[in-house]
Formats: sequence, structure tokens, C-alpha cells
Amino acid sequence: MHLNRGFNRSITIFISLVIISSIMLLSNESFRATKEGTLTVFSLIQSGVSKTINFTSSTINSVGELRNLKNRYDLLNQELEQYRAINREFLEIKRENLEYKKLLDLKNNLSSKSITCEIVGKDPSNLSSAITISKGLKHGIKKNMPVVSEQNGLVGVVGKVISVGYQTSLVLPLLDQQSYLAGRLTESRYEGLVKGFDSINNYLELDYIKKIAENDISIGDLVETSGMKSLYPKGYYIGRIVEIKRVEYEPSLKIILQPIIDFSKLEYVSVILTEGAKNE
Repeated sequence: MHLNRGFNRSITIFISLVIISSIMLLSNESFRATKEGTLTVFSLIQSGVSKTINFTSSTINSVGELRNLKNRYDLLNQELEQYRAINREFLEIKRENLEYKKLLDLKNNLSSKSITCEIVGKDPSNLSSAITISKGLKHGIKKNMPVVSEQNGLVGVVGKVISVGYQTSLVLPLLDQQSYLAGRLTESRYEGLVKGFDSINNYLELDYIKKIAENDISIGDLVETSGMKSLYPKGYYIGRIVEIKRVEYEPSLKIILQPIIDFSKLEYVSVILTEGAKNE
């Protein structure tokens, strides 16, 4: 009896110990799992925070780099504009030097003494209107002095001085319908009178060329000053033939000329100092 009771007690103690051990083991495993889970969560949070910090830092650095790039771009753009301005000035100086060289060559080629002038006023919408030049009485210019210029290697008539101030003068262009001068065909040597004809298309008309000259002239022929009873010395080009008309009831041909000088591009002229000119 006592033996059975002792055995049962031993069994009971053994079972209790097994249960307690199992509970402790389970508790340790749960704690370990909880700990590992917690560490995993903290690890993920730490990784996320680290990535966020790295991204933010990278973004800030990128913004700084973009700002630096923009500043460099602005500086380079300013330098480019400065270089463009310098290039424009260089091209303008180069163009002016070429113009001055042409004027010097023109002055050397003119048979008479002349004064070089810059055009300081004209109406671009009406090329037959008076032209203002930069020289006047102070420089020796007088009324009725002829005015010429050079374009495309040819010295052509511009017009004549009609009014003189102390420092500036007015020039009546060849295109004006009140302008007349004696002309001669360069090749055939027929002579006539040139006058302003078409102020819209800027053409001239050569009158008093007899019809017998029709076979001796052609489109493209040059007309120059004849020097006959004229303010203009001979040998300066007036225009080029663009049309020849034969009107049955008129004794002369109607010849249309295009001026040698393109008045829309005119910047500088030379005033020829002739003896017949005078101030009134």
C-alpha cells in the first residue's frame, strides 16, 4: 500500500516536472520568436529609415547640382551673348571698313576732286524723295554739285545738290521726275535725255533716241553721262536698258532704264567739286 502510494507520488512529480519543463521550453521558444520578430521589424524599420535618409540626401545633393548647373548655364549664356555682341560689332566694323575702302577707291578713281559724305536722312518708302547728306557749306559743298556713288564696281549717278546748309545738304535723286541729265549709250554712242520716269518701280526714261538706232541697241546696254551742257562730267554711269518701246506716232524710241545705283542700299556718296556749281 505504502509502496503504491510512493510510486504514484513519483509518477505525479515526474509528470509535473515534464509539464513545467515543457512550459518553460515553450516560453523560451516564444520569447526567442518574439525577440527575433522584434529584431526583424526593427531591422526593416532601420533599413527603411536608412534608405529614406540616403534618398533625401541624394535628392538634396541633386538639387544642389541642378542649381549649380543652372548657374553655370546662366553664366555661359551671358558669355555667349557677349560673344555674339562682339561678333556683331566685328562684322559691322568689317562692313564699314569695306565701305571705306570702296569710297577710297572711288575717290582715287574719280577724275575730279570730291567730298565723301554719309547719308543721314532719306525716306525708304519713297526713294525719289530728297536725300540728306552729312556735309555742307563748312566742307565746301555748293548747290548744283553732282553726286555719285559706286556699286558693283560701277560709278553711278545719284543726283545733284539742291540745298546747302552749314553742316548738311539736300540731294535731289536721279529718280525724281524733276531730274534731267544728258545721257549717251556707252556702246552705240547715241545721245538723249534721261529723266525720272517711274517713282513706284524706280525706273528712268531715255528720250530722243531716233528709231534708226533700234538695230544698234539692245536690252542690257549701259547709258552714261555725256557731259554735253550738263552739270555732270561725262563718263559716269546712269543706268542699264531694261525695255525698248517703238511707238508708231512718235519719232523717237521710248527706252526704259534701271538705275545703276540701288537707292535702297545707298549709304555713302561722293559730291564732285565742279566749277559751275554755286550757292544761291
